[in-house]
Amino acid sequence: DFVINSLALVSNNIRPKLIIVGNMSSEKEKCFLTDLAKAKGVSLEMKFLISDDELVTLYNEAKAVVYPPLMEPFGLVPLEAMACGTPVIGVREGGIRETIVDGITGILIDRDERECAQALTKLVTDEELAKNMGEAGRKYVCEKWSWESCTDRLEENFKKVLKK
Repeated sequence: DFVINSLALVSNNIRPKLIIVGNMSSEKEKCFLTDLAKAKGVSLEMKFLISDDELVTLYNEAKAVVYPPLMEPFGLVPLEAMACGTPVIGVREGGIRETIVDGITGILIDRDERECAQALTKLVTDEELAKNMGEAGRKYVCEKWSWESCTDRLEENFKKVLKK
């Protein structure tokens, strides 16, 4: 509902369609979101249990990925989106702060619908900014979040602990 309410604040003539992707949902939740989107004038499509190939296609075709979980311990969705060259708008909480480089690979926001709408408007209207953030995100993921770089960082942390 946060993203739907945020999109409702984006000017109608530039408001993108919202595609919600998930692993599961309840009928009650789907009905709530469908009714809210309709009431707010937001075009909504929901997809569940999609293939990895379809997910990659959606990331590649998206203007941006908005990721507003509550205190998510690690931001895997932003990394997936950035690996596909898609800028990310994420709520400045939990692990999201570790994966999005604010102003470089995406935009970190407070849990505020107006702030989210402003970030969306910025990325939708400034194609050069969105392109640059997408390219920076792809580079960032390849350099900082590959298995090799993660293993190197883990080994460095083990060495620090062992020295103590």
